[in-house]
Amino acid sequence: MTETHTIHQGTTPLLISVPHDGRLLPQELERCMTDVGRDLPDTDWHVARLYEFARELGASFVIANY
Repeated sequence: MTETHTIHQGTTPLLISVPHDGRLLPQELERCMTDVGRDLPDTDWHVARLYEFARELGASFVIANY
């Protein structure tokens, strides 16, 4: 099973949490969803990319995978 989140350890005391970036869907939930739901239309597809610049500033990240 894939980890529920990804962690990037930075070098400064700045932590950025990205809870809405997860795009993985467990099979047991996928089976219960409609075709539209399985397309994940309410996903914030690029929110982690919006904060990518902060890695250069030494920020740490916790990014949701699901």
